[in-house]
Amino acid sequence: MPSVLKWARSALRRAPSLPLRFPSTGFEIVPASELLEEEHLEEFSAGAYYPVNIGDVYHSKYQIVGKLGFGSTSTVWLAKSLQEHFYVALKVHILGYTGKEEFEVCKKILQGDSAHPGYHHLRTAREMIVLPHSNGDHHCLVQDPMWDSWRDILRRNPTRRFNLPMLKGGLQQILRALDYLHNEYIKANNILHKIVDKSILDSFVEEECTPHRPGKL
Repeated sequence: MPSVLKWARSALRRAPSLPLRFPSTGFEIVPASELLEEEHLEEFSAGAYYPVNIGDVYHSKYQIVGKLGFGSTSTVWLAKSLQEHFYVALKVHILGYTGKEEFEVCKKILQGDSAHPGYHHLRTAREMIVLPHSNGDHHCLVQDPMWDSWRDILRRNPTRRFNLPMLKGGLQQILRALDYLHNEYIKANNILHKIVDKSILDSFVEEECTPHRPGKL
C-alpha cells in the first residue's frame, strides 16, 4: 500500500514550471548615474549588495519575479518556486552579513509547540541558501511573502489611525504571538499581514512582465 500511495503522489505532482520571460526593451531606461533606492546607501557604493536581477533563477528553483523592498543589510525580492509552484520572499543579505542568527531563531520557533495559539502568528523561514559571487558569498533567507507592515498601513492612512475591528483583531494575534515568544521586541515595522489571496501575487508578476515603468539595464 505505501508504494501505491507513493506512486499516486508522484503521478499527481505537477511538472516544474519553465522560467518566465521578462521584457528587456520597451521601457524608459534610467541613466546609470541616477541613484535609486539602496544605491544611495554607503554599503552599495562599497559593493556589498548582491546584484539581483528580475528573471534570475537561483539554485535551479527560485526565479526572481519582482522587488519587494530594501534596507541597509539586505534587499528583499519576490520569487517563484519553479518546482513547487508557490511564491517566496528572498531576503538577500549584503556581503559580510550572514543572517544566520535570524535563521536560527526561525528554526527555534518552528521546533516549538505547534499547538500553542501563537505558533501560527509568527513568521519563520523555509531555508537559508548561499549565492556565490566574485566578491564573496551572500546569504539569503527564504520566507513566505507578507503584506504591508502596520507602519506602512498607518503611513498610507490619512487619519494615521487603525479602524477598531482591525486594531482589535491585530492585537489579539500579537498578544498570542508574544505569549509564545516571551519576547518584547515588537514594533510597527515588524508586524506584517499575511497574504491570504494569492492572486495578488499573480497580478504583481503580470505587471512585472509588462514594460510599464522606467528601469536600469
